[in-house]
Amino acid sequence: MSRKYNVIPLCLLGVAASFAIYAVMRHGDRTSEGPGNTRTLIALNNEMIRAHGRGDLAGAEKTARKILSQPEWRTFVPANAVMGSALAQKGEYVAAAAFFKAALSGKGSAAP
Repeated sequence: MSRKYNVIPLCLLGVAASFAIYAVMRHGDRTSEGPGNTRTLIALNNEMIRAHGRGDLAGAEKTARKILSQPEWRTFVPANAVMGSALAQKGEYVAAAAFFKAALSGKGSAAP
C-alpha cells in the first residue's frame, strides 16, 4: 500500500523535471539565435557521440572542433574529452593534455 503512494510523488517529480528541462531549452533558444543555441549544441553533441561510438575518431574530432569553436561552449566537458582522446590517439600528447585538463576541471557545461 505504501509503495503505491511512493510512486505518485516520483511521477509528479518526473513531470516537473520534464517541464523544467523544456523551459530551460526554450529560454536558451530565445536568448541565443544562430549557431550558439541550445538545440545546436545538443545536435552536435549527439553527432559527436555517435561518431565516437562507431569508432570514427576523425568525425568525432571534427564535430568536437565545431563545438569548441563557439566561445560559450569552450568549456563543454564531453567535447574537450573527445578532443583529448582524438589527439592522444594521434600521439599529440601535449595538445591532448590541455583538453583533458579542461574536461577534468569540471567547471564548464555538462560538468560531472
